Amino acid sequence: DAFVSHSWRDCPDAKWAALQMWREQFTRARGREPRIWVDKYCIDQNSIDTDLRCLPIFLAGCNSLLILCGTTYVSRLWCILEIFSYMMMGGNVEEVDLVPVVTADQGSGCALAVIAASFRSFDANCCECFSPGDKEKMLSVINTAFGGIEEFNVCIADMLRQLQVGGDQTRSPKHLSPFTCECAGSFSSSSDPTDGRVDNALEEDDSD
Repeated sequence: DAFVSHSWRDCPDAKWAALQMWREQFTRARGREPRIWVDKYCIDQNSIDTDLRCLPIFLAGCNSLLILCGTTYVSRLWCILEIFSYMMMGGNVEEVDLVPVVTADQGSGCALAVIAASFRSFDANCCECFSPGDKEKMLSVINTAFGGIEEFNVCIADMLRQLQVGGDQTRSPKHLSPFTCECAGSFSSSSDPTDGRVDNALEEDDSD
């Protein structure tokens, strides 16, 4: 049903809470639990070359893109490539659900302002990966496909404008309200024994 795109550097508890809010809306609308694609369980975290080749296939196999967008999301190069690959594989911006991820200590208005500013100032050169080698490989792919980083920046900036958080550009029917949570302890809204495994998959991982 959905490819889950998220930054490993955003608060895992806040992302888990946002995911649960999206899940509740999905189950009310569809009458069943969603099937989601989560990177930690679906790809080899230690094989960047294989992942890059298969990412478009993974995205094309999902009906929608679910973005759990915290304040670090746009700064992670993997996240940007996921958005770009989804759109290039024929994904429709109307099938993208963007859920702002906000922790209680950030405050909804402040966090949304930071997210919106990061969308406006995007530059792939400033994006980060855990491994400098991974960033070098991904930038090489971008250069080959676009002939330069600036051309890629223009393309991504246009996509990000369509997904803009806050202001007049917000597509409120598709975008959920900000969900805040205390970023401490374990969060779960269900007794399903698989929930803990998914929760762990949203925690920080050195592969990003």
